[in-house]
Amino acid sequence: MPNMSAAAASGEFLLYRRSVAIDVSSTDQTLAEYGDAILITTTGNLVVRLIGDTTDTALTSVAANAILPLQVKQITRSGTTAVGKILYVK
Repeated sequence: MPNMSAAAASGEFLLYRRSVAIDVSSTDQTLAEYGDAILITTTGNLVVRLIGDTTDTALTSVAANAILPLQVKQITRSGTTAVGKILYVK
């Protein structure tokens, strides 16, 4: 069994402490605080604006239960069909 304390200290995995549901039902979702990752709960397409970008990035056919290590500032309504959550380390 791996030493979990050593793994945590080396950054081999992150523990997410809270989440916010992705909600693009009426408009783009601009995040007040940048997320650390995205958990996809229902397969679909995801259109995001990464924190360092000025244009959107489209991800197609993202599988359910995928955790995407992306820091995003916006989930764009147009083109997003996936359901999921924004994950936060802090």
